[in-house]
Amino acid sequence: MPWISDSENKPAFHDTLRGVSFHMVSKNGEAPQHIRVVVTFEALAAVSGSEITDLPAALECFEKLRERLEAAANTKLNRIRANIEAFEGIPTFVLMTGEPI
Repeated sequence: MPWISDSENKPAFHDTLRGVSFHMVSKNGEAPQHIRVVVTFEALAAVSGSEITDLPAALECFEKLRERLEAAANTKLNRIRANIEAFEGIPTFVLMTGEPI
């Protein structure tokens, strides 16, 4: 099932996980299914090869790598989609250092 970026939600800082949060949606012919993806600052730094110390740097890096990050999130979500129904509210998935991005 293809997941696409939710254009109604802008990337934002996720304080608890110290990362950039963005939303994706699946439109599979039924009601759209929404999920949130958080890319940690450490994962952004590892992929970009730059130091990410604050939100402006993280957002800039995120925008440069957005297509790649959305593809990695799509791959992860398709791999675990059978378990999405177990979440209450909007499921949140994390892309961390060591994930295939």
